[in-house]
Amino acid sequence: MKRQTVWTMVIAIAALAGRSLAEVEIQNIPLLCDPIVIYQAYAGDSTGLDVFQEGLLGTGADVITAQPGILSIVPDMNLDGTIDWRAFTRAELEDEIHIKGVVITKTEPEDFFDCPDIPELRGPRTIILTQGDVRLWWPLVYEAPGTTFQLKITWYTAVRKQYPGEPEPAYAHQDIFQWIVQVDFEHLLDLLALLHIFPFGTDEVPLISDELLVSLQSVLEDPGPPRVWSALLTGELTQLVEEAEAAFDTHQYTTARARMEEFQTVVADACIGESPPFPLPTGPSTGIAETLENPACCKLVLDAQWILDNVIP
Repeated sequence: MKRQTVWTMVIAIAALAGRSLAEVEIQNIPLLCDPIVIYQAYAGDSTGLDVFQEGLLGTGADVITAQPGILSIVPDMNLDGTIDWRAFTRAELEDEIHIKGVVITKTEPEDFFDCPDIPELRGPRTIILTQGDVRLWWPLVYEAPGTTFQLKITWYTAVRKQYPGEPEPAYAHQDIFQWIVQVDFEHLLDLLALLHIFPFGTDEVPLISDELLVSLQSVLEDPGPPRVWSALLTGELTQLVEEAEAAFDTHQYTTARARMEEFQTVVADACIGESPPFPLPTGPSTGIAETLENPACCKLVLDAQWILDNVIP
């Protein structure tokens, strides 16, 4: 993994080993890892366990085409059940170390969500968790593109040691890991599929309840025996993203931008603040969930804007 360094001054706690302040004043360089890109949704399936039911034709392709993104941070466990963060440090196996501090910071972008229909939705925040309160499991479906997670491990060695990237031997050391949420055409299609899987509460419909908005991707990839399919095969939102991606790949950036802007308009027009009263496949009461718990509509608009601002030239 490529790494870069940043200068800082660290003063160790004198009581750590009975040393004087002059003895423990050291200059140290934290190791700042390059950000790892993570996404809110990924392609995935049920390995053939959940498939289309096709009557006398039997069964078809996998129903599940997407899975939620998760940032999962997995340190080791000591025999006494405490967490061991050694794997997140540069320490060698034979080194005697003491973990002094563990901090995870989540920073949301300024335009975290712009949902005029949901004034209660929280704005951008910076969340700092330390030591035993560090969350290790972060669902990403509703994280805004540009959200960053930083894990900072501060640790000490019993003797002065010099690790890669440090100018001289030192007692105190620091390693910093970073993750950033992003979105592109491929993962936006995954998110559409995922929102067509997740239920809108207990009301028998998915978060995208209008079936004309999202294509059945697995059917498109494996249509099976010739037969006539409904407009499900040409879901409007799916088609707009695919057309934008095709235009982008052929450097037709004006067309790509126009398709993504049209995508935003279609999404905004389809927002619904409560689940449909009856599980109809389409109609005025169906659309895309726009609630405090499931701001799917705002998330899709925000993801499209990220692509317009950061992907398409």
